[in-house]
Amino acid sequence: MSNILIVNCVFDPEPVVSAQIGKSLAEKLSSLHHHVNVIAPKPSRPFGFKFDKQYDVGTRCYNLSYLDSYIHPQSGIIGRFRESISFGIACYKYIIKNAADIEIIYMNTWPIFSQLAVAIACKKIRRSYKIHIQDIYPESISNKLSGFVGYIVLKLLMPIEIYVLKNADKILVISDKMKQYLSSSRKLNQNKFEVILNWQDDEAFQAFQNIWPEGIITFMYLGNIGPLAGIPFVIQSFAKASVPNAQLVIAGVGSERDASMLVAEKFPEANIRFIDVPEGKVPLLQSQAHVMILPLTKVAGNTSIPSKVPAYMFSSRPIIALAEIGTDVEKTIRESGGGWVGNPEDENWLINCFKQVGSLSNEILVQKGKSAKQYATIHFSKENNLNMLIKSILC
Repeated sequence: MSNILIVNCVFDPEPVVSAQIGKSLAEKLSSLHHHVNVIAPKPSRPFGFKFDKQYDVGTRCYNLSYLDSYIHPQSGIIGRFRESISFGIACYKYIIKNAADIEIIYMNTWPIFSQLAVAIACKKIRRSYKIHIQDIYPESISNKLSGFVGYIVLKLLMPIEIYVLKNADKILVISDKMKQYLSSSRKLNQNKFEVILNWQDDEAFQAFQNIWPEGIITFMYLGNIGPLAGIPFVIQSFAKASVPNAQLVIAGVGSERDASMLVAEKFPEANIRFIDVPEGKVPLLQSQAHVMILPLTKVAGNTSIPSKVPAYMFSSRPIIALAEIGTDVEKTIRESGGGWVGNPEDENWLINCFKQVGSLSNEILVQKGKSAKQYATIHFSKENNLNMLIKSILC
C-alpha cells in the first residue's frame, strides 16, 4: 500500500465542492488500506460561513493536519495572493519535513503560488505529483483587471502556470473544454490530461426526490454570492418580469450578499428573500424550490461546469441558465432537456424566461426536473467519478 499526501486548499467541514471531493478521496483511499495524510488551511469557505472552532479530526480514518497559514475568504486579488503564498510556504515545509513518508502527492490547491510551492517541493524530494485544476489561471485573474494591468499580470504569471503543469505527472481537469484550452494554450500533449467531472453525493438528495412544494412558484439561486455570481442582475430581471404568484429566493453567503440585498430593496413590490444555507441542508433547501437559477458571466462558464449544475440536477429541478453557446454548461442543459439556456447578461431573455416558466404547469416542471436528474445520474454520480479519480492517482 502507498503513503499518499493530499494537498487541499479547502477541506471538510467546508461545504464547498473541492472540500468534499478531498474528503471523499481521503476516505476511499483509506478504505483501500492506503496510508493517507491530508494537509489543508483552517476552514474559511465560503465567506461568512460559521465554523465550530473545534474541528472533529479524531474519528477520521486518515490523518488530517490544518496548517498554520494566512486565510482570506473575501474577494480581492492581494488578499488571495497572500493566502496562496502563505499556504504554499506551509505546504513546502511540510513536504520537505515529511519526505520519507510520502510516495504519492495529489494537489487541489490555490493557484498560482501554492501550486508552485508544492511543485518545487516535489522536485526537491524527487516525487511526482498529480494536479487537479478547478479553474483557469492566470486568465481568471487577468480578466478581472483592466487593459494593460491585466496584460502584465498574465505575462508575469503564465510562466509559473506552465512550469507547474509541465512538471506534473498528470493534470486532472473538470471538462473537455478545459482540457482542450489548457493543452492548446500551454502547448502540452493532451495525453497528459484526464477529464474527471466534479460530482455531488447523489445519495444525499435521495430523501427529497419526491418532494414538490405547494403554493407560489419559487425560483431559487443557491451558492456563493460573490462578484461572479451575477445576483444583482438576476434580482433586477426577476423584478422587471413581475411574475404573478412567484418569489425569488437567494440562498447562501458571500462577499456580495449585502450589496445584493441593497439592490433587492429597490424593488419592494417583488417577492425576494435571502436565506442562509446551514451545513448539510442543500438538498432540503433545493427541494423547496420549483426552478433553480444558474447565472454565469461571459467568462465564468467557458471552460468548466460549476458544481451547482449537478447539485441542482440531483434535486430533480429544472434550471434556468445563462451560459454561452458551445460551453459545457450550455451543452449539459441542452442535452439533458432539464432547463432553458440564454446568453449571459441578456436581460430581455431572462425576463421573458421568468414569465414563460412562471406560467408552466407543475407537470411540465416536474418532467424537466426528472430529465435533469436522469442526466446527472449518468454523468455526475459520485461512484463513477470518484473511482476514476482514484485510478488516476494510483496509476
